Amino acid sequence: MGRKTTRREVYLHLICRLSEKGKVRGADLARELEVSRPTVCVYIKHLAQNGDIRIDPQRGICLTEQGKSAIAANRETQQELSVLLQSLGVAAETACLDAEKMEQHLSQDTLQALHRLHCQKSKDHTQA
Repeated sequence: MGRKTTRREVYLHLICRLSEKGKVRGADLARELEVSRPTVCVYIKHLAQNGDIRIDPQRGICLTEQGKSAIAANRETQQELSVLLQSLGVAAETACLDAEKMEQHLSQDTLQALHRLHCQKSKDHTQA
């Protein structure tokens, strides 16, 4: 069974995306996720307690370094998958879209195996 996108990842990515446009509020998240504000409030509290976000009265919901690191790790894996797919002949745009989907559904074992394959291909390429 594949690794499903976690609610944490969904919230963190959405907070990141919305923060690029300005202040992030619970109502913004509820609207984007099409869930109730109380549902968002409960999970926002969980993210804050977990150290992924902080709630600033002036700036709204903000990612902490921990939250930013989680997103960066996710994007790094997607980038690696995209490069691997492109090395197999997949067009760049398609590779990026597919890598995002793959990262969300592949098991950790498969992601690690693909990482090893990517490293080996990179090593072979630099030695050639």
